[in-house]
Amino acid sequence: MQRELVFSGVGGQGILIGSQLFGHTALAEGKRAMYFSMFQGAQRGGICECLLVVADGRVEASPVIMQPLDGCIAMHPNSFLRFEPLIDPGGLLVYNTSIKFGTSDTKMTSGEGLGMKADTEITLNPQRTDIAYFGLPATDLAVEQLGNSLQATLITLGAFINLSQLVSLDAALKALPETLPSHRRHLTPVNEKALQLGYDYASPHRADLQNAGALSLLGQGLAAATA
Repeated sequence: MQRELVFSGVGGQGILIGSQLFGHTALAEGKRAMYFSMFQGAQRGGICECLLVVADGRVEASPVIMQPLDGCIAMHPNSFLRFEPLIDPGGLLVYNTSIKFGTSDTKMTSGEGLGMKADTEITLNPQRTDIAYFGLPATDLAVEQLGNSLQATLITLGAFINLSQLVSLDAALKALPETLPSHRRHLTPVNEKALQLGYDYASPHRADLQNAGALSLLGQGLAAATA
């Protein structure tokens, strides 16, 4: 089993920490992982994309940004538009519905466009029937229940863990302290709450998983494929 994932958004959303945590969790469970990140110099608002390959054995292919993907966490509307066409049939796209502004020009959903072009109010409408979609108001949940929008990506990651079944929540919670830089470890408790919040949100909202029957590369499809 090998799965290629992308975590995408803009600087300041915690994309790097979320993707690194997923990789550390996979390693803690005895899997292998390879990680690659790409981001602009702006600490806030610039493009941020992280590719992660998780495998039961030897990693056969290194992470490459524009290759077909099995799963995606999209924290910004432009991220959704950029990666929706690149997910393999049977894959999963989990996305943040709280942010309403991006660009409707799909040619601008890469490079500067992803991070800087946000002049249009966008309603994200899934266009495919061969992948599964799960939207959640991650930023709203972070602000309303945890008091800080910076927890939005970990909330989304918790939902992705629930739906993808690629790693376990318990392992992610245990891996969290070593993933955080030393000057951020005092935030471990609130980050644990964010992961749990996202995981718990996904369970009663499974009916909102669009095209659930198409999900074959992750989730219950993953279990069937590796049985």
